[in-house]
This record gives sequence, C-alpha cells and structure tokens, in this order.
Amino acid sequence: MLNLFGKNKKKEDVVSSIISVSKVTSIQEISAISEIDADEICIIIEKLISKSKNDSQYKIFRNAYIDNKNNEIIIAKFTKSGGVTANIKNIFLSKTEWKCSFCKTMNNGKNDKCISCGAGRK
Repeated sequence: MLNLFGKNKKKEDVVSSIISVSKVTSIQEISAISEIDADEICIIIEKLISKSKNDSQYKIFRNAYIDNKNNEIIIAKFTKSGGVTANIKNIFLSKTEWKCSFCKTMNNGKNDKCISCGAGRK
C-alpha cells in the first residue's frame, strides 16, 4: 500500500477514504491507487457495506452495491450528482497517461485525442 496512507492505516480505511473523499468508484482504479488486489477490494467493499448498517462512520455505503458488470461500486449519493468520479489515479501514475472522459479508455500522453472514440483530451 502507498505510504501516503500511513503505515498503520487499515485497508478498510484506505478503501473507504478513496471512495468517499476522492469519489473513485471503479474497482480497478481503487486497486491501482491503494495497491490492493481487485478481488480483495471487492471483499473490503462488501465489509464496508455490511458495517454501514450499524456504524455511522460508514453511512456512505448504505444502499451501495457492487456492479459486477461494470466492475464498480454504485453509491446512491454519487449517482444523484451525476456520477462524477475524481481521476486521482493520474496523481499516482505516470503523468503521460490520461483517461478519456467519454469512453473511459486510458490513452498515451502523446495523443491529444482518444484512441478509442476520438474525443479530445480535457
């Protein structure tokens, strides 16, 4: 796990912070940021959802679920605001890559247009 989160930080707290503060909902992005395996991320999210029923610290995960088809966590609070997700991954990964805001394809920094859909870089 990244030293950014501290040595004694629990994995649950790291995942919860990435989702609630940065509004990242993609399992793959959460995995890349936290350096935790994607399968373990799903297990942690299930625990957070379960804890949300009894612990107000995890209330953001009430009525949340994992969309296995799109490999992301769906949180009602985020989808009401248009489902905007932060692209914090670019802070930690190479600055040469960028993610298309339309089709979500990762692109090489040399390209100003998406290789998949042709949308311009924002």
